[in-house]
Amino acid sequence: MNGRRYDVLLLSAAPEMYAPLLESLASSGIPATAACSPQDASRLIERSPQTVLVDLVHGAGLDPATVAAINRRRGRTMVLALHAGEFGSFTEALWDLNVDGFCRFDDWRPIVRVTPPAHSTFALH
Repeated sequence: MNGRRYDVLLLSAAPEMYAPLLESLASSGIPATAACSPQDASRLIERSPQTVLVDLVHGAGLDPATVAAINRRRGRTMVLALHAGEFGSFTEALWDLNVDGFCRFDDWRPIVRVTPPAHSTFALH
């Protein structure tokens, strides 16, 4: 596979809202990037990220093909849904998506702690 490998992939319609998270990951030595369209997400999923963050607050921009691509990585990629205490209008992103855990979008520090460059186990709420 050509292209840069990312340990963390953020799927969000508003990735700028997560700039502090992406900067924190980068400063911890964890390569991270964001995708705001299904086409970008599908392309970046092929690069085998260890963690995929799905934005349920601003929307993740998932389509059925992207959901299927993420689900095929089950057991090799940790999928975390970012929420605001409720799932609101973006719950449809969860209907067919295999999600390993949930994290509040405004308290993302646990993501940095459990996503070292070569993590093997994790625990979130």
